[in-house]
Amino acid sequence: TISVNDVVKIADAATAKLSIGSVMEDLNISIQVNPKGTQVYTVVHVHEGELETKIASTPKRLKVVGTINQSEFTAFQANISKIEALDLADLTIMKNGQIVYILPTGAFEPLTPTTRSTLKSVILPTNLKRIDDLAFARNYNIKEITIPASVEYIGNSAFTTCIGLEKLIVLRSTPCELGNMGVFPTTKTITIEVPKGSLAAYQAPTTQSYWK
Repeated sequence: TISVNDVVKIADAATAKLSIGSVMEDLNISIQVNPKGTQVYTVVHVHEGELETKIASTPKRLKVVGTINQSEFTAFQANISKIEALDLADLTIMKNGQIVYILPTGAFEPLTPTTRSTLKSVILPTNLKRIDDLAFARNYNIKEITIPASVEYIGNSAFTTCIGLEKLIVLRSTPCELGNMGVFPTTKTITIEVPKGSLAAYQAPTTQSYWK
């Protein structure tokens, strides 16, 4: 998938050349390479203040690239009943002109008690350092979450109500700190995938019990 200034072209292996007309300056170029047979994301490029408009069509599989303000998570919350897969690996969060490395409290919590999230998989930003409390509150249908290697702390009840959670892909080679009031569902078995060679660190006596 090739996107230039939000014009998206889908190319198969036989395509050698693509033409995208009316392209001027300030290019936003994204090239997404997917193994044959995998599902693709709709790629959306954003700058601060653009998220709500750019995702108005609300594709089921959405990849957001660029920068958003921390206050713009309301756009995700407003569309949480439509999005099924969300890739934020290449997203940067800003506040007051500075990069913040925090997923805020209630970031993906549905806006109303009657709204049901359809989110099933999430890939979090690769520069994230902290996931705050209740970040995914009332996201009952999430099955898979990818937590980047940069995350150092996950807050209380960040994923506690993700009762459909089946798999955590944790890219950090050592366990991050967890809130002391519970972070993940405890009523079911969840597969935790960690980097090769890091199993001993996750099973060490000093490691918080959940990781073991």
